[in-house]
Amino acid sequence: MGRLLTDDEYICQNCGYMGRANVKLRGSAIVEKLLWCLLLIPGPLYSWWRRQDRQLECAGCMTGPLVNLDTKLGQVMLENKLRGAPVGAVAEKRKPILRKN
Repeated sequence: MGRLLTDDEYICQNCGYMGRANVKLRGSAIVEKLLWCLLLIPGPLYSWWRRQDRQLECAGCMTGPLVNLDTKLGQVMLENKLRGAPVGAVAEKRKPILRKN
């Protein structure tokens, strides 16, 4: 059984992969199939429960916080990748504010 893929383009903050993300379902596909085969009522309930909390995972490293390329942060990360800078390094360091007492 293949993995579900999203339609949007994402960029991974860990590895820099750009493309469609995998949709990871909670629970177990084996348990779902067993419940469908053995018991009629728990099968649909378990299937519904599994699909309530979908999580996106990177297709490259199978982990990672993903950022949609349509967002401003996604565009900054894309620019960093094209320049050869680390993808996750999007925040610039600011100078500390010195206060006089």
